[in-house]
Amino acid sequence: MKDFHFASNSVMKNNIIRFGKKYNYNISQTIRNLVKAVSFYLDRKHYYEEEDRNTYSRVYADCDIHLYISEEEYRKIKVIHANMNFYSMAKLVRWMIDLFFDIEARLGNKVFQYFNMERADFFKKLKKSGRIVKQLSLIKSKIPVMNIAYNDSYQVIGVEIKNE
Repeated sequence: MKDFHFASNSVMKNNIIRFGKKYNYNISQTIRNLVKAVSFYLDRKHYYEEEDRNTYSRVYADCDIHLYISEEEYRKIKVIHANMNFYSMAKLVRWMIDLFFDIEARLGNKVFQYFNMERADFFKKLKKSGRIVKQLSLIKSKIPVMNIAYNDSYQVIGVEIKNE
């Protein structure tokens, strides 16, 4: 488990505490479950949306939150933070928490059912479309192509270089 620290405002922290009391979770357990529920939205953001361009968004933080997160989730957030040029990893975590509570405010107790249906729909669309390819541009040249294979922890397990 990784110790991940980020600044937040008291409204977000109170929402986390309120939601965690329903399931008898502490703050860290609550955030882990929220991040797990919303993580496919992070994949969708990674594959299909524009870069963040390293923009700073005002937080108005008045409290700190310590989150103990699995190595896999931490590495996933770190990779997306680097690839999408986000200002900070905390911005991604706050975005996921805000997204969860926005949907929870509309749906109430059915929030987890909603995320499970959305996740299934997202993966069904991915299966239909075939392999996901994220690339900067398609330039036909004699530049070598590098294929990198990752494991579930987003660690490199293989590299293959082809001249096409």
